[in-house]
Amino acid sequence: MDPKDRVETLVKTKASSIHKRISGNDTPAGARYLVEQADVEAILAGWPAAPKKVAEGLLDLYGPPNEATPSRVIWHNNGPWKRTVVTPAEALHNFPTPHTDYITQTIAYRVPVEKFIEIAIFDGSCVPYRTNRPREADRGRGP
Repeated sequence: MDPKDRVETLVKTKASSIHKRISGNDTPAGARYLVEQADVEAILAGWPAAPKKVAEGLLDLYGPPNEATPSRVIWHNNGPWKRTVVTPAEALHNFPTPHTDYITQTIAYRVPVEKFIEIAIFDGSCVPYRTNRPREADRGRGP
């Protein structure tokens, strides 16, 4: 994703978050549970600096996560994302430049099977899942 698209996505995400706060609907749609702030802080205390900083930024943006364990913090239906997962494990990548990944964001989008190879060529970090189908209750909702 080019920098312009990234900024546009971040702006839309922030606007969505502000709208939820203004409307009094801070809890993401479909989220049944929210993890207590103190519990999340205790989990993040032992994480490496970079994933910890990102997780803290997402806490500020989206509020408490729906799930938290020592190996991951998860938000469901946050902003434009179906799911956001941050882990303390940093995966090294060298394209387009050397960097580490520790965040995964998911959208609900049916990708035609014939497009899987084109997606992999475009960006190996984009992974379509053919067997993961949205539940009936999730159909018709936005990403």
